[in-house]
Parts: sequence; structure tokens; C-alpha cells
Amino acid sequence: MPPVGFLHVDEPPGDVHIKYGYINGDEYYVLKVASAFYNNAELNLPVNNGVIPVSSRQSDGIEYILLDEGWLTDIRTAAAGQLPRSIWRIGR
Repeated sequence: MPPVGFLHVDEPPGDVHIKYGYINGDEYYVLKVASAFYNNAELNLPVNNGVIPVSSRQSDGIEYILLDEGWLTDIRTAAAGQLPRSIWRIGR
């Protein structure tokens, strides 16, 4: 899997992360574009957001689009935070 892509935005302050991956033999690949714009809280808007297109590895057509709206990112982060440190070390 390639390294995470990163875009920094000065004004308004924020950043965008681009992640991608697939499982060998699976019929799909995914991209995730997740952003955080820190002044959004002052505007009563969500601080983070994202979109996840799920594409066919056969045709390259987009099959599904998951609108993150921060929810998927928050759940993943919360779940990863609950994993024991011993599990984190397995892949290292």
C-alpha cells in the first residue's frame, strides 16, 4: 500500500489525507479522502469530513460512494484506540 497522501491548507487552517488500498483477489479497490478544517466548529459545521469511492477492479467503474461526514473516521479512530497495544505490534 502506498504512503498516505497529504495536503496542507493554510487558510482556513486544515488538512486533507488521501488513503487507498485493496485486498489481493478482491473485486474492489477503495480511496478515502478525509479532511479536517479546524475553524469549522466556530461556524457550527463538522470539523472533519470525507468521501470513500469504492471502485471495481475489473472495470474501474465506481460502484459505491460512502459519504463519511466524519462518522466513519471517528468510529475507526475510536475502535483503533480500544485495541490492546499487543495487537498493534503484530504487524511490526
